[in-house]
Amino acid sequence: MAADYLVITRSNRPNLGSQLVEAANRLKALRELVDGLNDAGQHMFNGADYTLFEAQFGIASGQGANALSLLGLINTILNSSTDVTGANRASQLEEFTSRLAGQ
Repeated sequence: MAADYLVITRSNRPNLGSQLVEAANRLKALRELVDGLNDAGQHMFNGADYTLFEAQFGIASGQGANALSLLGLINTILNSSTDVTGANRASQLEEFTSRLAGQ
């Protein structure tokens, strides 16, 4: 396989180069974070009982299954080889952010 690593000069690099590296680092951290949260969440329910999940994630009673489903959707998009088509991916990302972000 050919070397495909992109090198961005660290000294005197343009602001956009720095932002590109920052975006890659943030995406890597986000993927790891979502994967870990999903892994933990998958061990915090028993059948239809999401009490532990709700308590550990600070989610209102009765909303655990829904929250874990949202987390699973995002984990699938970021960390699996499953095909999530463009329109579905966009709507799932929008649903996740609109229901959780900005709190």
